[in-house]
Amino acid sequence: MNRVAVIDDSTVVRKIVEVSLRRIGITCISYEDGFEALCAFKKGQSPIPNLIFLDIGLPKLSYRHAFSA
Repeated sequence: MNRVAVIDDSTVVRKIVEVSLRRIGITCISYEDGFEALCAFKKGQSPIPNLIFLDIGLPKLSYRHAFSA
């Protein structure tokens, strides 16, 4: 199964990407910041996605830290 995570602090961007991906049958989960996403992945609350769309201007946890974790 194809799973995509969208990590972006913009609600509009997250919704546009989610709707677009779901229209073509891709499971999508979104997060407001990198810290929230990392916690969900590490605690097993969300399966590890096959692809991550990651905003480079994230609050709380920079894209560099999120990417390297």
